[in-house]
Amino acid sequence: MKKLPLLFAAFLMLFSVAMDAQGKKKSETDLLREKLEEWTAKYADLPNSRDLNGFLELYTTDYNGTRSSYKITGKLERKPVDYHNLKGLIERILTMEDPRPLYEIVNIYNIGVQGRIAYASLEANFSLHEGDNLVAKGTEVQTLLFRKENGEWKIAQADILNLVDEQLKDICGCTIFSSSANEYISKVQRPTGQQYEEFLDMFAFYPLRDGNTRVMINTEEFTWLTNGELWRNYNESSNREKIGREKNQRKLVLMVLQDVLYKDFCRKIRPNN
Repeated sequence: MKKLPLLFAAFLMLFSVAMDAQGKKKSETDLLREKLEEWTAKYADLPNSRDLNGFLELYTTDYNGTRSSYKITGKLERKPVDYHNLKGLIERILTMEDPRPLYEIVNIYNIGVQGRIAYASLEANFSLHEGDNLVAKGTEVQTLLFRKENGEWKIAQADILNLVDEQLKDICGCTIFSSSANEYISKVQRPTGQQYEEFLDMFAFYPLRDGNTRVMINTEEFTWLTNGELWRNYNESSNREKIGREKNQRKLVLMVLQDVLYKDFCRKIRPNN
């Protein structure tokens, strides 16, 4: 009879251990929070790990998303981003000289799980530097859709909204490079909401026999007259549009950037050199 109390005590001990283990089992919500932490860690470590495939493993191969931001004109700009586009974005970061990406989640508003599908909504601050140069900075709100594949949660869809910062949206920075006497490359830092994006534009000047100059700006053709007037030529018709007047090549480049290419995005373009 003395064995019964011993057996009962052993049963209680095993039951207690089992219940304790069950209580410590991570919930799906905890696993999703860990997945978000893994994403931020892998993103920040990309310059060191160079592990593009390891980062993309956090996504499903049929991933699709939408990124929305407001232009200075107040118009909403929406861009689709699929798995291929996402891969290209990360590859561009990896080709930068001394890239420093950072993503900090400041609020997780909600996480929900329904079987093999889950969702999360969050707010985050992000920045991207190339050396000491700021490439992008801002705050965004994301709604993410996860799908479980082979026991792992992966991001299958995302809707991203870049919030507008009034203090960042007026002035664009610009650096102008001269590759030869008649060729220029400009790099404009254009604000889109709370972040900055960089854009390159090509300028080529071709002197004509009549003394005027044919100017190719990216794929568009302009005519620069001897009196300094710059006219835009429309290939589909004989119509032309007068852009302005400037006799200095470098100042002409800045005028086109300000009054043509980025007039809808920048109230003012400030040269950096």
